[in-house]
Amino acid sequence: MNCDKLTQPRLALRRSLFWKISRLVFFATAFGLVLHFFGAVFFQQIFTDKVMQITSWEVAEHCKRELQPFLEPAVDQTGLARAVNRLEELNPLMEIFVLDRSGNVLYNGRRDRAVRIPVEPIAQFLAQQGFPARPIYGANGGGYDIDGPVPFSAAQISVAGEPGYLYTSLRSQRYRTTYHALGDFALPLAGLIFLAALLLLTTGLGSILAYWFTRRFRALTAAAGRLAAGDYRTRVSDAVDDEIGLHARVFNQMAETIEQSIATISESEELRRQLVANVSHDLRTPIAATMALLETIDTRFSELNEEELQQFIQRARLNCLWLKVLVDELFELSELDAQKEKLVLASVPLETFVRTLISQNAAAAEKKDVVLAVELPPPPSFVLADQRLLHRALGNLLENGIRYSREHGEVKIVVRKTDEDRL
Repeated sequence: MNCDKLTQPRLALRRSLFWKISRLVFFATAFGLVLHFFGAVFFQQIFTDKVMQITSWEVAEHCKRELQPFLEPAVDQTGLARAVNRLEELNPLMEIFVLDRSGNVLYNGRRDRAVRIPVEPIAQFLAQQGFPARPIYGANGGGYDIDGPVPFSAAQISVAGEPGYLYTSLRSQRYRTTYHALGDFALPLAGLIFLAALLLLTTGLGSILAYWFTRRFRALTAAAGRLAAGDYRTRVSDAVDDEIGLHARVFNQMAETIEQSIATISESEELRRQLVANVSHDLRTPIAATMALLETIDTRFSELNEEELQQFIQRARLNCLWLKVLVDELFELSELDAQKEKLVLASVPLETFVRTLISQNAAAAEKKDVVLAVELPPPPSFVLADQRLLHRALGNLLENGIRYSREHGEVKIVVRKTDEDRL
């Protein structure tokens, strides 16, 4: 595995979580701003129309007082025209219509206007008690299909003895022409500039927030890279109590488990090496003792009587049995998964154990002319121990004592009881 590549994991920008969050923020912001813009324009128009209609609610009544003298007993077209022009000059937003009871236009200052205005909105306006929650819209003088409906004011009048209506549109032709001349270009441009500025601002802030939000994910990614590269002590410092913090704590637990597992494996390998070294060292003792016995039998065969020859053969047999035990231990390496050698405790007769150990090393001692001596407490003496490991420990000590003693020296095994009645 190439650890260098794992140390610094990298993603293409378009595949990163930062890019996805930034893109989501951008489109959500754009959608929200466009929706807000058109909603604001719509509701602003309604609010403006409502304010205009409420403030001009009695305009038609005031105009009625000015125009009624020119409508009775007969219509004075000249005087009516002058009066209407004067009123429209005083309020350029207003356009005045004189209607009969069916809504037919009897008089308007411009000949290009509609010949009829629907009377249903007029009847609703006159029947209204107080100001309405929403503006009441009527025809704009050019019909509903031209520039849409407009707020208005209305009053009942008498035209040459017949009932009729005085209808005042609150968006005159002059107003609409000027509005379209300026607003058709200026308002959309201003709206686009405003939307673009807000979009840039919110996208920039959203990108900063996305970068700040994903920094914890980047920390986890970097820690995972270091862990994959072999740094098993790496941890993530994230104390925030949320989903990412929980993920960081799980990652730390995983890293700790891996570190402990690696340490356990290393310790197990060390134990295996130590066992192999111990067994290899222990193998030399019975092999050396058996070789010494065979050399003695070979060199002194003619001098040995039957009893001495049997003793040498018995010692060689014991050494071979011990060698078999050691060889069997080589097949017990799989038991090290428990992290240590298993102790098999038993009551060991001390006198028999020590004398067997002396007998196994007697040939090596005779070859170097070293005297083996033993001092034991009065029988019976027993010790609770693992006989195999105790034999290994004392056998190694006895072998080293014989090997490093001078000729004609003495190696003595002394077993005493302490004051606590322990050996």
